[in-house]
Amino acid sequence: MVSKLSGAIMGAILDRRPELLCGLPGAGTPEEVQAKGPGFMDFIQTGGLLHDIGKLLCPNIINTQYRKITPIGARAVQFHPTTGAELLRCLPRFQAYLDIALGHHRTYDGKGGYPAQFDSAASPIRPFIDIISVCDSLDAATDQMGRNYA
Repeated sequence: MVSKLSGAIMGAILDRRPELLCGLPGAGTPEEVQAKGPGFMDFIQTGGLLHDIGKLLCPNIINTQYRKITPIGARAVQFHPTTGAELLRCLPRFQAYLDIALGHHRTYDGKGGYPAQFDSAASPIRPFIDIISVCDSLDAATDQMGRNYA
């Protein structure tokens, strides 16, 4: 869902406001953004698929329970951005997504959220992180299928 929502937002930005992406690597003008559009679309959709990869290393009890998460469980879940980045670091093809894994639970200004040691506002791919963060929040807020923990 996060990948699909991210792709939809990226598509709208590319169609209507490409200047919002000026400053991304290799895209200094709206024309360069348009030229890189298909690559940006692929990147954001893949990032949407990989952003929570660190949850694979969360204890199974957390990933399978259907009740309110305990404080200890919540702390364990807060490690998933860091563990996700560690997994991606081991896969050369996916290292470009490290900042997405690390930053998708940071606040827009980079001063809040987790992990505290990562400043998403300083990332060269900040617009991608912000889009995925919004889409992840939207997915959580509108999920009608039921999350694996509350």
